[in-house]
Amino acid sequence: MGAESTHARSADPRVTRIIEAFEALTPAAVSQLGEYYTADAEFKDPFNSVRGVPAIQQVFSHMYVALDEPRF
Repeated sequence: MGAESTHARSADPRVTRIIEAFEALTPAAVSQLGEYYTADAEFKDPFNSVRGVPAIQQVFSHMYVALDEPRF
């Protein structure tokens, strides 16, 4: 998985797994977000408020189109 984050890792392996997934997220991996979100998950940021994996995937797909080299 790329360069190690400078942020502290959680003692909870589930949290560490999601941190690592987002740090390694690529446009191709957006289709795998269902492995991390439940079917009725909600995602909210300053620009979006959506519910469901397909809507969340659309937010991240759009991010890769709209931004140059986004990263977490």
